[in-house]
Amino acid sequence: MIGRDDWKQELVQEMSRDKQSMDMLTQLIASLGMSTSRKLFSGTIPQNTYLDLEKLADEASSSPEEENEMLKDIQKFFLTKQLTDPEQNKSNPFSFMDQLTTSQIGFLVKDEPAKIKAFIFGRLESDEAAELLRDLSKDERTKVALELGKLHELPLELVEKIGYNLAEKARHVPDDGTVGVDGIKFIADVLGDLDNTTRQELINGLRSSDIKLSENIESHCFIFESIPVVPKDILLEVVRKLQPDDVITAISGTTSKIKEAAIMCFPEKSRPALVSSLKTKSPDSEEVRAARKLFVQSMRDMSDAGRLNLQEVNTKFTQESSQTESAEQ
Repeated sequence: MIGRDDWKQELVQEMSRDKQSMDMLTQLIASLGMSTSRKLFSGTIPQNTYLDLEKLADEASSSPEEENEMLKDIQKFFLTKQLTDPEQNKSNPFSFMDQLTTSQIGFLVKDEPAKIKAFIFGRLESDEAAELLRDLSKDERTKVALELGKLHELPLELVEKIGYNLAEKARHVPDDGTVGVDGIKFIADVLGDLDNTTRQELINGLRSSDIKLSENIESHCFIFESIPVVPKDILLEVVRKLQPDDVITAISGTTSKIKEAAIMCFPEKSRPALVSSLKTKSPDSEEVRAARKLFVQSMRDMSDAGRLNLQEVNTKFTQESSQTESAEQ
């Protein structure tokens, strides 16, 4: 009955129908003892009514056989409730997750071992779990995937302990506006938007202050103007995975080298139509920015998969840009 006020209420109603039922309730109070009964039925039975029942229970004298019969009847009542109302049989220790965003859940478990991450990811929708898995290192992703395949082996006691421990920890998770910002990717995006001179100055400053942080940022930074120096096989794969309209929008207003590099990734038969579309298309700045973000994310995905070294691409682009500027001067 502890934790199930609805069942207690129904039991009291069931035992208050007539004199015989009231006698059973009196017997139950006497059997449980006054102290336990007061804690159990506080708020369920009106105070004056309960005090009257307590007096009757104090005066009652039931044989052990009668007490056993009464307890069996009550046990039957609860067994019936467990069968007909099982979903409320236990509180859900993971209900706190309903109040958190995907970013907050990622923040909550970022320092937890792979087993805990796997258990939490397993309670999410597949697209949410995929989003969090993408943010893990390659080795950690593999460990979590292995643990996901073993979830059925977790004992129930451990499952509940995980839930209650994380529920307490979740009370201190910052709001989504705070945890939803990825500082590494944000500064990488900023670098990508800067002019060559300012970008290089900032990178040099980062390298001299914190080489490890600088390498992490540079490995996530894709400069859109570096498209012509991206390895052809990688660029071909990225371009063909995107919608042609997004590609045309992204390269609108860029140099002829960027346009050529992107257009040449399409099948020869489709190129004339794409060039024609490029000439007539006039997207606004927000549309261009959104389309270029698709390129940036695709290049980062290639980097995360170990197929593209963005630092090498950026270095090559910077060198070629410097040579071009020197030649023009």
